[in-house]
Amino acid sequence: MRNLIFLCFVLISCNPNEEPLGKIELESISVGTFGLSLSNPANNVGVPVDKPITIRFNKPILGSTVNAISIVADATVPILTNISADLKSVVVTPSEPLENNVQYVITFSSALQGKAGEAFSERAVTFTTKQAELDILSFKLGGQEVDIDLKPTNVALDAAIEITFSAPINSETVSGANVGLTGSQTTGVILSISNSNKTLTISGTSNLCGLQRYQLNVSTSLKGANEQNFAGLRFTFYTTIDPTPKFPLISDDELLTKVQQQTFKYFWDFAHPASGMARERNTS
Repeated sequence: MRNLIFLCFVLISCNPNEEPLGKIELESISVGTFGLSLSNPANNVGVPVDKPITIRFNKPILGSTVNAISIVADATVPILTNISADLKSVVVTPSEPLENNVQYVITFSSALQGKAGEAFSERAVTFTTKQAELDILSFKLGGQEVDIDLKPTNVALDAAIEITFSAPINSETVSGANVGLTGSQTTGVILSISNSNKTLTISGTSNLCGLQRYQLNVSTSLKGANEQNFAGLRFTFYTTIDPTPKFPLISDDELLTKVQQQTFKYFWDFAHPASGMARERNTS
């Protein structure tokens, strides 16, 4: 009799329409527009360092448990979290940009819960940030800072180009094959590195030609010391007039004598053979 009463109590207390709570699952993670693979970390390479991380779950989560999400490298990264209105998305923003070419792990502890009390199994997603770019911090032409998007004129014929980069450059990639100066005539270049390998100085093996267009080409094969990529550079400029005399210099007395000689020569050479009269002009 007692067993029958207990069975009736169990049947009455059970709700046939009640669904099991289930679990909270990750649906997606994206860093900016870069979607992370939840199963293959090898695909999570080249991730941006300055974009927010959006984490999407299959069910609404309990907002007070978002601190179960963390980002770790050598140490835990300070983050800010913002949960969406539907409680299914969490936007994680690092307090400072992540470091380049570093492996990070987004960890989810079992403290994370669903809004209805659903459980979450511990999870970790690994990604590696993109390689740092080699940027130009300073560009000088003839000792003067210039805008590389402009095309300077009246550039001195012996002007050197000085480029300072954001990081040390790989000296093995600094060669005539990767850095060249072209114009109306082929111009050899002398390349030197200074400032802890951050500054590249480019000068011609001889003075440039006057009133000519030149283009500096630095290819993408130039790399940083830590294999940072360089976007390449094309810079155009125009030289000033060449002040070098094109004819031998003579004194004023020699010039006066030469004018007198040439004047007499005109009357002598163009005199009419019969009358001796000179032409008004020596053409037509």
